[in-house]
Amino acid sequence: MHVRPFAILIVALLVPATGAMANPYRQDSVGLAAPAAPQSCQTRLANHSYACRGVTSFGQSYTDTFTFSAPGSISATFDLFTTELGISMGCACRPTGSLAHPKFDQSFAFECVGPIPGSSDQIAFSGTASATKITKGQATNSHGDTFVFTCVEN
Repeated sequence: MHVRPFAILIVALLVPATGAMANPYRQDSVGLAAPAAPQSCQTRLANHSYACRGVTSFGQSYTDTFTFSAPGSISATFDLFTTELGISMGCACRPTGSLAHPKFDQSFAFECVGPIPGSSDQIAFSGTASATKITKGQATNSHGDTFVFTCVEN
């Protein structure tokens, strides 16, 4: 039987080597961090703790302690532990650049996401790290509640 090379090529393109399509929103090698940039949100936040104060969209003031750790146990890069939520969530530096020329792990802005204990809800935190504080802090939960915060290093 003669098999055309063209048919073999099509089969090879349609059947990935792993047998399943990779999820484009998840790094397959969790736990292996990408090479660290000389300075980024990760290098500024990692293994530091911050005293934070904020206001909710439903009119409540609050305080919290944010502790960042690297390498992360949730994220391949670094994690955020919030005392008030009592959980760790995975974090990354916010990408910059364009689709044609993306820049990863090079900004001072961060984003973290994780579960809200006791529910199926999620919460996402973001902000900008300087040498000793977090500015432009925001959070949003899956119900649409929003939060603003600022933090200083402990």
